[in-house]
Amino acid sequence: MTAVPVDARTRPRVGRLLRRAFLLAGWLITAALGVLTMARVVAYDRGRLLLVANSLTYWIFLPECVVLAVAIAARKYALVACATAVVLAHVIVVWPSLRAPADVPRHAYRAPRLRLFAANVLFDNPHPDGIVDEIGRADADVVMLEEFTTRWQHILEGATWWDDYPYRLITPRGTTARSAMLSRLPLEDTAIDYTQRSPLLGATVRVDGRSVRLFDVHPAAPVFNYPRWHAQSDAITVTVAATRGRVVAAGDFNVTQFNAWMDDLESLGLRSAHELVGRGTATTWPNGHGLFPPVRIDHVLVSERVMPLRVREGVGEGSDHKPVLVDLVLTAA
Repeated sequence: MTAVPVDARTRPRVGRLLRRAFLLAGWLITAALGVLTMARVVAYDRGRLLLVANSLTYWIFLPECVVLAVAIAARKYALVACATAVVLAHVIVVWPSLRAPADVPRHAYRAPRLRLFAANVLFDNPHPDGIVDEIGRADADVVMLEEFTTRWQHILEGATWWDDYPYRLITPRGTTARSAMLSRLPLEDTAIDYTQRSPLLGATVRVDGRSVRLFDVHPAAPVFNYPRWHAQSDAITVTVAATRGRVVAAGDFNVTQFNAWMDDLESLGLRSAHELVGRGTATTWPNGHGLFPPVRIDHVLVSERVMPLRVREGVGEGSDHKPVLVDLVLTAA
């Protein structure tokens, strides 16, 4: 009688244990993501944890695709059904970011144009010269800057292009959070609204007789202070909702396109410039700072009668955000 090696006898048992472990992990992942999917319906972004989880929608649901593949291979049809439901929910949520570019009517190419540069420059940026040069190369009509400190103001005042932007709306020195709007065009009806110490800059510019209301947006980061962010985002929504005519809201929103606030703004008629040009998967943060999956928390939102022709991200040297450069047209209808 031939003796069977111990490792040969234990190998099938180890294989069964690994298979069970994989299936158990699959069920746990499916259950967790299923709960997150349901929470998106009944408690959308209610609280810091859900808001952060939803902001990572692109990445946090990817393991479910692996679970689905393993379940199909193992012929575990109950798990296949549940995993399929979660994957389909993921596809439904991310689908708007995957859409093809919107059609641009021919008359839009003859409409007045506005180039906008928006960037969170990072208050303690160790390499400010990079962004200074980038702004000069961008040749934008309007520049919006967040985390704009007194140090940044001194640096920009020495830039060769500073005098090209004679119209400026800058939060006063001494405020805890500062932003700046620099323009080659006259800024009309300027306003600086504060909600819990964070500013919302507003101004109207006219291009060949057509006006557009610009907002420089930068609420607090919800991961650090959810109540403060919530109050600020609500105040910004109210201000935008009360604005008539063409609107562009740009800056560091501190949430991604998968968060509830973006849906609220979309319900007001604002649309993502990135998604309109077919670049919904673009990312702007953390720009090489920290071990976080890349997401887009810097947005340019446009109303009806404002159409983006091109959107691209810059380098943003030294900052944890990439700048956004967008070419807009102001249509008559």
